[in-house]
Amino acid sequence: MSKYLISTLLLAFALSTGLFAQQPRQFCDVANDCPDGVNCCSDDLLKVRFQNEAGDILGHEMEANVGETVKLVVTMDVTTVNIQGFSYAIKHDDNFLTIVDVVDTDAEYLAAFDQGFKILGSAFGGPDADIPDQGFGHGVALSFVLPKVLPVKNDLTLAFATYTVASAIPEGSSTQLLFVDEELATFMGGQAVALNYTVEGNSILPNTIIDAAVLGPPAAAECPKYGFFFGSDTLVNNVVVPDGVNTLSVHTRNELAASAFELAVRNNNNNLSFVSDQIGDNVDNLRELIITDENAMSHTDDLTLNTATIPDTPITNITRGTATSEDSSVTDFFAFQLNPLEGGSGFFVGYIADLTPDQLKVLPATGAGNPCPLNEILVITLGGDPTPPTMAGDADGNSRINVTDAVLIVRRLFGIGQELFDCESIYDINRNNQLGIDDAMFLLNWLFRRGPKPEEPFFNCGVDAGTTLGCNQPNCS
Repeated sequence: MSKYLISTLLLAFALSTGLFAQQPRQFCDVANDCPDGVNCCSDDLLKVRFQNEAGDILGHEMEANVGETVKLVVTMDVTTVNIQGFSYAIKHDDNFLTIVDVVDTDAEYLAAFDQGFKILGSAFGGPDADIPDQGFGHGVALSFVLPKVLPVKNDLTLAFATYTVASAIPEGSSTQLLFVDEELATFMGGQAVALNYTVEGNSILPNTIIDAAVLGPPAAAECPKYGFFFGSDTLVNNVVVPDGVNTLSVHTRNELAASAFELAVRNNNNNLSFVSDQIGDNVDNLRELIITDENAMSHTDDLTLNTATIPDTPITNITRGTATSEDSSVTDFFAFQLNPLEGGSGFFVGYIADLTPDQLKVLPATGAGNPCPLNEILVITLGGDPTPPTMAGDADGNSRINVTDAVLIVRRLFGIGQELFDCESIYDINRNNQLGIDDAMFLLNWLFRRGPKPEEPFFNCGVDAGTTLGCNQPNCS
């Protein structure tokens, strides 16, 4: 039976799926749908939207999880003055949604219903349906004896349906609640429900209809494999630190567990950016951007980076982040320099997770997730009193390193004479966070036996991140 010839009295109801949800979609086309070219299309908009528990009409999309209730309302923007009846069906995917009930109690169209005919109930898909589906159908003839028509009104309510989410909707996808035409019937083997209005005994079709969609969780972000990030969100291209906030965290993304990293940051008028081969202690020792994975493979060209804008206040310290915190069971290396001698304002940092042969400690692989997981490696201190610069090993403060400094380290250790500087950190030559005769021997081995060079700051004044010992009287001005 043609949908153009069905009167409201003869309607049965059917539901169907659609591929176009949330956005208005055209349903009636004069050239293809109207006999003899006579306009059979109507501007009366049929739409389905969601409701909250208070009954407020919401939008055409909502997110819901397994077991949650979804409430639907069917409305019509009535612009035609003589609509005498209507029919429609709404289909859902039974894999994800289960219909609990559908009613028209308190629907606004009922104010025009008088001695007419209406049917509202569950509907079933035909044998050719390509996915399991059900839904409901609704057909109304307002009156058989009186000239009743729908009132001209936007969002005239027609019916209310309740569903439960039966199974999880995949991330980043949705399941649709769609108006359909001659796809579903209100009983097995019954006449499929047409989507139309009755005007003066004739069938007309809505120009446009708007469907609805129940959304699954947002799709997990595609996380960068490797990178350095100011702040804790990889999606923020530039982190703006508000006035009054005195710290800024720095994080890594590392697909594999990482054994080390090296980074440099330029401060250009309070705009921070990660840079490579631009900042260091001299032109032959410029720091790179590197993350070294657990297989000793360097990641330099595949790093994702962001930037930051800080208040007009100096960077006064760099401290370890949660992922680089000290572990008494291993020996790691963490050092930074706040006053590079080459490349302008900024700082650089080096870190090795475990210097022992077993290399038990690593930065854990960050993995996938939403938001993207990160390792906090540094915390930048903004403002406050800066950490004073020192020169390790320069016990007499003459900016030179020689045998006299080794003698003064030993004399201080045994309480002989008066120490020139109340600064334990400058005497910790081997950077084991303890003071002993081995500090003097480490310096002498470097001076006379070509032993390893002590860590920076050595021969240059700088902020000492290689020892936890304090300094009340630095040896650098």
